[in-house]
This record gives sequence, C-alpha cells and structure tokens, in this order.
Amino acid sequence: MSVDGEDGSRVGSIAECIDEFGFSPDLLATLPLHIHLIIHSMLENLDVDLDVGKGLKPSTYRVLHRSEFIKKSCKSSLLDRHSQTDSASIFDVLFTEDTRDLEVENLLQSVKPVSIALPKGPGVTDHQYVLDQELLLLTVSQRTIALAVGRGAFHLQRTLPSLTEAHPVPQLCTEGRLLPGNTTVDFNHIEMPPGTLHWPQFHVGVAAGLEIRAHASDDPQWNNFVIKPSAKYQMTMQHAGFLLGLGLNNNLNQFSQVAIHDYLSKGDPMIIIAILLGLAASHAGTMDLAITKMLSIHIDAMLPDSSTELDIPHSVKVVALVGLGLVYRGSTNQHVSDLLLAEIGRPSSVDSENCSDREAYSLAAGLALGMVLLARGQSAAFVGASTVPDQLYRYMIGGRKRDMVLANPHCRIATSPSFQVKEGDLINLDITSPGAIAALTLIFLKSNNSAVANWFIPPATLSLLDTIRPDFLLYRCLARGLIMWDWVQPTSVWVRSAFPLVLLEAHDAGFETRDPAEDMETAREAFLNVLAGTCLALGFKFAGSANTDARATLLHFARSTLDKVAVLRCEPLSKLTVESCLSTIVLALSMVMSGTGDLEVLKFLRHLHFRISSEIRYGNHLINHLALGLLFLGNCRMALSTSDEAVSAMLVAFYPRYPVTSGDHRCHHQAFRHLYVLAAEKRLLVTSNQDTGVTCSIPITINLTDATCIHAVTPCLLPELRFIRNVTLFDSGVPIRLLKPVGLRRILEESTTLVVKEGIKLPPSLRFSVKGESIDEDVLQAVSSTGGDGLLERVGFSLERGRCQSTVSMATKQCEGQCSLDCFRLHADCIYQRLKLII
Repeated sequence: MSVDGEDGSRVGSIAECIDEFGFSPDLLATLPLHIHLIIHSMLENLDVDLDVGKGLKPSTYRVLHRSEFIKKSCKSSLLDRHSQTDSASIFDVLFTEDTRDLEVENLLQSVKPVSIALPKGPGVTDHQYVLDQELLLLTVSQRTIALAVGRGAFHLQRTLPSLTEAHPVPQLCTEGRLLPGNTTVDFNHIEMPPGTLHWPQFHVGVAAGLEIRAHASDDPQWNNFVIKPSAKYQMTMQHAGFLLGLGLNNNLNQFSQVAIHDYLSKGDPMIIIAILLGLAASHAGTMDLAITKMLSIHIDAMLPDSSTELDIPHSVKVVALVGLGLVYRGSTNQHVSDLLLAEIGRPSSVDSENCSDREAYSLAAGLALGMVLLARGQSAAFVGASTVPDQLYRYMIGGRKRDMVLANPHCRIATSPSFQVKEGDLINLDITSPGAIAALTLIFLKSNNSAVANWFIPPATLSLLDTIRPDFLLYRCLARGLIMWDWVQPTSVWVRSAFPLVLLEAHDAGFETRDPAEDMETAREAFLNVLAGTCLALGFKFAGSANTDARATLLHFARSTLDKVAVLRCEPLSKLTVESCLSTIVLALSMVMSGTGDLEVLKFLRHLHFRISSEIRYGNHLINHLALGLLFLGNCRMALSTSDEAVSAMLVAFYPRYPVTSGDHRCHHQAFRHLYVLAAEKRLLVTSNQDTGVTCSIPITINLTDATCIHAVTPCLLPELRFIRNVTLFDSGVPIRLLKPVGLRRILEESTTLVVKEGIKLPPSLRFSVKGESIDEDVLQAVSSTGGDGLLERVGFSLERGRCQSTVSMATKQCEGQCSLDCFRLHADCIYQRLKLII
C-alpha cells in the first residue's frame, strides 16, 4: 500500500480502524517480530501525513507511537500558523558564534541619526566648516535613503498583524551626529533637491508592508483597519508603499472593490502605482478580467479611439504595462502580445513627459511581452512565433521602422509628431534595444537555443565594440546566459570564455596600447560591462543554491573589481561604470547565497556599506543594500527560486540599470525593485522538541528528483522544493518520510516548525537478543547512518549469528517457541520491499 497517494481522510481511517478493533500498543507488541516490523514501519510513516484536524482519538496517536500529537489534536491543524518560531531564536541556532543578525539590523536601520566625522582643517572658517558638515551629511544621506529596500528583504514576512494597532512604519531620519562631540547636524544652510525623499519614503512603506506574513489579511477586522487608516496614518508616500507591500504578500486580495475604487479615485499617483502593481502581483498568471479592466484604463493603447482623454501620469502607464504582463504571464495571449510588441517601439508624442521617460516605457513593454510569452520560444503555442523574434531583433540592432500592426486597430496610438524629438525613419536603438533584449531573453528563457543566443555575442574587434553602447553589452551577456542556461558554469574559466579575445588581451595588457587609433577607454568599459553581465547570468543560474563554486567565483570578481576602483586613473565616468558593475556583481553574489547569511559575503557587503564617495550614487547604495537584505532573506527563512516565473520576476526586480538619484525613473521604475518577492520561497526547515518547545537539531536526508541525496542537520535551508522528491528525518534514530513537495511546502508556509519527539525508542518487540547480546542500539545506529537500507542489513547480519527468541500472542491463543533463521528468511524479501517503499 502506497502512503504518498493517501489523503488525510483515508490515513485517518486506517489509524481509527486499528484503534477501533482493539489493536492497542500492548497487543501490537505481542505480534511476531517480522509482522510487527512491517506494521511499525508503516505506522511510523503514516503519522507524518496524518491530519490531526479530523478528530482522531488520543489512543490513535499512542498506537502510532507519536503521543506528542495528543496535545495538538484539539486544534484545527498540526501546524499552527500563529506559532511561528521567534526569529531571534532561529538566529541563535543558525549562528551560534556571532551576532551577525544584529549587525545587519544595525546596518539597515534608518531611524537613528547617522554618525559623521569631519576634522576642522587649519584656516577653515566656522561658516565654511558648517557647510562642509552639511555637504558630507548630504553625501551620507544618499546611503541612508537607500536602506529601506534591503530592509524589506531582510524582514520579509516575519510578523503577524495586530488587530488593535496600526502596523508600525519607521520614520526616515536624515539627521547626523558629528563626532566626537555628538552635535546634531541638519540641513540648515543647504537644501536637498525637491522630491528627494518621496520615493525613499515609499520604499520605507513597502518594507513595512513586506514584514507582514502572506495571506494575513483573512481576518476581516484587520482588513477594515487597514482600509480606514487613522488620523495619525494618513495618505502619505509611506502608506502607498505599505499598500504595495501588502499586495506583494497577497494581502490585497480580500480588499473589496469599493475599497479599491476609493483608493484609485483619490488620484494620487503613488497610491495608484501601489494598487495596480500589488493587485497584478497577487493575480500573476490568472488573466483575471477585473484586474485586466483596471489596468487597461491606464494604458492608452488598450483604450478605443473614441474614449475620453485621461490625464494619466507617465509613471502609472509604465507600471500598468508590467502589471499587464504579470496578469497574463505565460498565457501567450495574442492580443496582449501584439499590443506590447507595438508599445516597445511606440513613437514619441506631443506629451513632453512621454518624451523624457520613453526608455522606461519601452523597457516595461519588453519585460511585459517576455512574461506573456515566457519560455515559449521553442514552441508553436503562440501565434506569430516566427514574426515576434524577427521584429524584436530589428528593435535590438536597428534599421528602418516598420508599420506596427496592433491587435486592436481602433486603439489609440501616438500619431502627432513630437516637438522635442526628431528620430526620422530609423529605429531609435537607445529606446527600443533594452526592451527588445529583455523580451527575447524571457521568450527563449532556458531554451538553449544557440541560434538566438548568437545574436547576443559581443563583437570580436574594438572597432565593432565602439558601435555598441557599453551598457548594452551587459544586457546582451545576461540574455545569452539566461537563454543558454545549461551552458553557464560556476567557474572563472567559464566567465573568461564569455569575453571576446580582444578584450581579454587588452585586459591582460592593462588597457595600454601604442596605437592611437585604439580607444582603450571604450575597451575598459566594454570589459567591465561584459564581466558584470556574465556574473549576473551566473547569479541567476545558481540563485538560492548556495553553490560554493559560484560563491568563490563571484567573490573573486567582486574583490578584483573593487581593487580597480582604488587604482583607477581615468575619467570620473569610468569610475561610475566600475561602481555600477561592482554593484551588479555583488547582487549576483547575494542571489546565489540568498537566505544563508554567509559570513564572508557579509564582511564584503559591510565594507561596501561604509564606502562614501561622490562616485557612489543612490542607485549603487540601493543595490548594495538590497544584496545585503537578500543575503538574510526573510530572516534566513527564505531563498530565491530559479523557476521560469521566478527568473522573470527577478529580471524585472534586478534589472541592471540603476537610478542616479532617488527620483530617477527614466530607464527603470523603482517600484519594480520589490518584485523579487515573487521569486522568494520559504525553505528553512526547523524542528522543535514537543516537550520543551526549544529548537532542536536532527539529521535529515533530502532525496532529489535526479536520484541524488543530501545529508543535513536541522535547522537548514532545503534545496528548491520543485527538485525535492521527499525528505527523510530521523527522530531519535527512527526514519520518518515527510510529504512530497506539496505537503512540505504546506509545512514551511504555515509554520516552518516541525514538532518532533526526542528520545523515542523502538517498541519492546523490536528489542531482541542474539546470543544474549542486545542490538537495538545497533539498529538505531544503522538507521541513522545509512538512511534505512542498513536496517535490514544489520538485522540480517545479526540473525545469522544465532537464533532469536520472540513471543507470539494472537487473540486468545498464546504460544512460545523458537523463531528460526529460516523463518526470518521467508519474510526477508517482504520486509526489504516494505522498507524500500517506506524509506
């Protein structure tokens, strides 16, 4: 009988039948050894799949030798979703020799004034000294206002909401303390640029919303409280971000249509962005009609030509496009894909705002198109499979414009020429190329299509490299790695293989040449961007795997890139390129080690935290601290996944084009930086003692779908759940097979804590003697060391040494006799097959 296919009712019926017909523990102990071994092994496996919410009797659990379930049988579930293990206790178990979690908490906090030190030089007046202090504080504040994105990853889904109090949202403090006198420094003589704190405040709200556990809004009381904020908690930037955090954690689903309409009717762009993106993330891949209508109102191309002209902010249109891609993710909808394909090359209009931020709009359309046709490049599932890649290729390399054929011939499209931009008949590659590369990447994701991947190979000569923008080389190398998924290897040799030979030779020569026709500055920037794109592809391939080879490779290139900053003697523009590429490599490193809290990576990120310079812009600080948050993702309970859906979400969130200032959305919208939440999955398996409730460690064996096994000790991060066949844990030496990924996911999502009974011993009938020598401890040792197969081998070996005595009691007939070796051999095959099935 296979246990895996049983549902809770059938398993409960088996246990109740055993108890109903009088099979008490004492009676089971009197059965012959070979029969008891089979029954005991089967029951030990059943108790994990058992649903205690079915009203089972306490005696049933005694039959199963799992009396720790008795005290929980009155509850609705064995896994109490409101009794999550405290994060501090988890850190105490995971990191016993240091307090790295407290250090990360301190690095990511933005509620206390930052400490600065500025000695007063000779001849400096008091007025000039005060100005220098505020200028230094302004530079340091670029780091302070960028911390919230990383804090959101660090605190992801760590708390449950309160039904009586508003969820706390920390304030953003930009003050400073001048050391050693601890004097307060504020912006009294200089002013921060207008709108500098708008989006940082938004990120603070998102971080607060992400703290709340997923699906926590099932309680209507808490829902009503959030919908009607108190006077102290008004419609602010933080509240808009808080709503986006709720949406990313699927806590906006229970909001009524009236409440959603009330938010949207206020006309606040921040609120609209949060609602649209949050609801789209909550309904990703559903093609929900109501959400589609809501998004269509904010996309001009989806409105009929006769519709009323709406004054929609350009940033809202950008978010609506990505939201549409999320809702139709993997659907291959022809109407939506044709519309998004046309929007990539949408010409500029008389709208001045559309002229300034066209890069972000085109990129959003490309990312959305890639999500709609996600990983469908090798199939004929969507109409026009041969024309979409061809047109995207033209968007990428340039050429003359073609007439765009829209899915809806009556939709509105910009026909009036712009008074600010004159492009002529050629495709503007600066606008369309990033979006086209992103779309091709997601369409042919993991396809290993060498024909398409060859489109992204960097040119082989310096003269051809001059024809391509250096940052486009980064996008192309990333696309090549994501398409040729199996080609990516976690070694330095593979990274060097992605470079053109001319760049490797220039790098080995120190980018020095005697030929004045060779532009070594272009070669240097090309080398850095190819390196960053290749490393980022490596980070995507091994995201959440904690692969030691990938970690060593990325850490090596991160340190070598950091060394280039110190010795670089060139124009400031190249220093900015080095900082941007360094942030990209660091992000890839944290993707690989996400949720592990690795100490070496933490040391490197901590060093980057204390680097303050005018060349380190807001976007670099944002990505560096996002990497720090990913390293401790969800308080080390979560890690990134590499499924197709997860990779698409990470590409949107980690797109390697970083803002210059806190209000920069010209090429990539900052709200998308939080979509990594869609790629995070809970993987930390924690076991606790049933009597004391204290977290304990037990050995486990993780059986993967590729027939490999991983031995670990709880608490530990599991591999990706989609790669796990089953997990065997040894509770005091007794092997227990947990559910397959579906059941295991339920355990991790609802509690992440598995109650075990330490010190459990085998039943008396399994403690037999051979020539007067007890071997029950040997059996336990064999089970713990070999994962179960050694149990039969150890029993068979012991039985060959003599004869075993057993007591047989069946109903009213009792007999005593000798059980010979031949008798056990008759049942050896049955026992072996049973154990193989159980284990």
